[in-house]
Amino acid sequence: MEQPNDDDQELIRYAVGVRELRDNLSRFLAEVKEGKSVVVLDHGHPIGVIKPWARPDDPLEQLIRQGRARRPETYAKRRREADVEFEGTDEDFERLVRESR
Repeated sequence: MEQPNDDDQELIRYAVGVRELRDNLSRFLAEVKEGKSVVVLDHGHPIGVIKPWARPDDPLEQLIRQGRARRPETYAKRRREADVEFEGTDEDFERLVRESR
């Protein structure tokens, strides 16, 4: 296993045992999605790192890795408005759209 380099040290936020990781996997995966890394320990010894998938050519990913940006939370929480049924014809709909502009 490749050891984390110095850049990874800044991103490591958690060191968790296998049992805690298993019991709280969703929570730790949410942290990884935010750009943080998790070191997995087996009886106190590091056995792996879960870290965000990074595309080297993506400027946003580079800024997140440097700690200069974070992923927006808004589009995950954006509410979707309920669909409205329209019982008219296509022509009626087009007329309504034209009139609303």
